[in-house]
Amino acid sequence: MKRLDFSLLSVGELAAKLGVASATIRRWCRAGKLTETLRTVGNHRRFASCSFSHLIKKEERRSIGYARVSSHGQKSDL
Repeated sequence: MKRLDFSLLSVGELAAKLGVASATIRRWCRAGKLTETLRTVGNHRRFASCSFSHLIKKEERRSIGYARVSSHGQKSDL
């Protein structure tokens, strides 16, 4: 039987695991896309890590670069 990990994550920790900004997590909460597990005495959101394990990607992300020049004469600068 698989054991669930019930650690609480802050907004910043959840954002880092999902690969988004902290402001995005807060916006998703306001929109109803995410619900926090509890609020601390200081009114900080905490999220159960087991609730978001399906969203956390295990594979490595890839970055794609894009470059352009403003004129054909600068093409060699690329």
